[in-house]
Amino acid sequence: MKKEHKEKKLDVRYKTLVLKKNKKNINKFYSVPFSERIILLPQCLRNIKKCIAKDIGNRYVCQKCGSCKIYHIINSAEDLGYKGVFILKGGRAIIDIIKQFKPKSILGIACFYEGLLGIQECEKNRIPVQFVPLTKDGCFNTDVNLRKLMLILYKRFNNI
Repeated sequence: MKKEHKEKKLDVRYKTLVLKKNKKNINKFYSVPFSERIILLPQCLRNIKKCIAKDIGNRYVCQKCGSCKIYHIINSAEDLGYKGVFILKGGRAIIDIIKQFKPKSILGIACFYEGLLGIQECEKNRIPVQFVPLTKDGCFNTDVNLRKLMLILYKRFNNI
């Protein structure tokens, strides 16, 4: 079997699993108030040519320069009172964030592979999660459907 074919088959499996997990967690996720939710973003969503985010260990802190979509996501989350938005350098940072901030639900954005790993970590900690896949993945200059993300970010249990 060709390598490309195997990778496509794996991508389909990741997508299928992630969609099942989203469906399973949707009501629990939305029942959590904004003040107990966090958002996890991949560092690859930054505009690396213009980004001035501060590097603090396993994550970056956005300086709100406006050069990428992270700026809009953070502003919306802050307006709603989210517990936090974190720009992760890698998937292992999720464990530290969960221990430190103790969220009751997580909205995660990543490629399907990293997303599935993040969902599994959340499940170990009994944290409902909703996942939004990157529309363009890779290790830098990725993209996300901001409209789709905002629909999830703004939604509450009473407006499902």
